[in-house]
Amino acid sequence: TEKPDLVITEGFQFTDASRAWAEANPDIRFFTLEQADVGLPNACDVLMVPYGASYLAGVMAANMTKTGRIGAIAGAPVSVIDPFVEGFRRGAEEYDPSVNVTVAYVGESFEGFGMPERAGEIARELRSEDVDVILMVAGSSVTGIVDAARETGDVYLIGEDTDQSYLAPNLVAASVVKEIDTIVYHAVENEINGTFTPGREVWTLENGGTGLFVSPRFEEYAGLAADWRERAIAAEKDYLKTAVL
Repeated sequence: TEKPDLVITEGFQFTDASRAWAEANPDIRFFTLEQADVGLPNACDVLMVPYGASYLAGVMAANMTKTGRIGAIAGAPVSVIDPFVEGFRRGAEEYDPSVNVTVAYVGESFEGFGMPERAGEIARELRSEDVDVILMVAGSSVTGIVDAARETGDVYLIGEDTDQSYLAPNLVAASVVKEIDTIVYHAVENEINGTFTPGREVWTLENGGTGLFVSPRFEEYAGLAADWRERAIAAEKDYLKTAVL
């Protein structure tokens, strides 16, 4: 079998494999997304920072809430979650300082991203505390949150990574998305043009690596997100000054 010129891998679970493959194949270029720094001369390590997009989600949630209470349910208190939660909180607070933001974690480690029943319990608890907009950053646990939202009613959800409106078109108002298609296109284009550059690339709201996708049934909020985009970019730049990536 003929060897490829470029290999693209995505997901933190492939970090060790990507490093091993890159070390074993120095003549192949590797483009790794959302992994630890491979740090090899034939690897470009890509980090997508969702802080700015999550800031916009916080602005939207603060605008949508009728109770003045919004929340985020995350899989676990791990570093990959921090920019989601911190951006969401800052966006909400800058839009309306009186809005209360509650953050809850499904688990203590990565198992929390696969515990939908527990996530559903947390969603019901938040709803009982009058939280009426929830950011979901919980992997496959989000199905439990969606089910709970259907049961309790009067609550809107914001998804993560991709457009999650398919889970509940009338409930999922928006999603904090990572524009993987744009980034992969960039990688292939660089390979074709002979401009592959090893090291680390950071993709943000400003350069099109992340964004807030407003669901089709909630298009009236698209203008709000557009109006706050520059402030979100400024906040993200401020965050990146001290963030450990």
